[in-house]
Amino acid sequence: MASEMSEDNAYEVVLGCLDVKDAFLQVAQQEPILVTRHGEKYVIQRNLPGQRLGDRAWYECLRDFLSKELEFEFCNEQPCLARNKSGTIIIHVDDIMIVGSRAYWQDVFLKRMSEKFSISHSQLDGVGTSVSFLRRKVTDIGDWLMLTPGISISKVVKVFEESFGVARVQKIPCSAEIQMEDVSQKLNPAYRSIVGLCLYLGRERPDLMFTIKELASGMLSPTLTGLQRLRKLVGYMKHVGDVGVKLVMPLPGQGKFSNDGEHFWILETYSDADWSANRSHGRSTSCGMHFLNNSFLYGSSRTQKTISLSS
Repeated sequence: MASEMSEDNAYEVVLGCLDVKDAFLQVAQQEPILVTRHGEKYVIQRNLPGQRLGDRAWYECLRDFLSKELEFEFCNEQPCLARNKSGTIIIHVDDIMIVGSRAYWQDVFLKRMSEKFSISHSQLDGVGTSVSFLRRKVTDIGDWLMLTPGISISKVVKVFEESFGVARVQKIPCSAEIQMEDVSQKLNPAYRSIVGLCLYLGRERPDLMFTIKELASGMLSPTLTGLQRLRKLVGYMKHVGDVGVKLVMPLPGQGKFSNDGEHFWILETYSDADWSANRSHGRSTSCGMHFLNNSFLYGSSRTQKTISLSS
């Protein structure tokens, strides 16, 4: 595929995003539903957002259209992925991202989708332009792409300081104290909205994942100690600022720590776990970093379900 595209100068690659505005309304109810509103009776004949099994019905409708009309073949292991000879798409409910031929995107895909659905779309059109998909922003930097969270550090800092005062700059996001038992007094729920913003940041920030995971565990019942831990994290984010993931063209057989002349793709995974480091519940934390051809792909930090016992 890579060699074919380099030889065919007419094949210009585009990355585009599309949003289907009337997604659920495209799907008929399996059985009409009678509802009463302000004394008036109505018959609901189309799916509504949030309706039970509505997502599944919409997915099947979209998949049927893409398969029959645009000849997309769907992946059995990951049903949100599909491809045809001109491009590859990823689907999340009513949002679609496509990478493929610019001519196909403009002359075929957008045309056929707009004939069937009500849509809005955007695409990368050169250096400095960007698109958003699932609260992530992809920016064209020239010969590489920058992947950044849709939530900026400045927004998190602003929301925190408006509710709880100034956060001093910190050089680390947390200390070992974050895994000690918290018996401090309860706090107002503004804490939850700020940690919720941080959850969007953590997907592309390995330096924040662990701290955000620990803070999120206290969202049900925020405390004064949890606030001080959050203040330290916000201070650290003020110190470091916004960080993105650099997406570059993969080099054949080139990994982060290994080279392989026989295979194009090199997937490397590194994992570790502490041993019952959390003193409040006795569970360990597992972490993992995954690289594809020397580029950061995915990171995780999760609390294990079982309690660690002495060996």
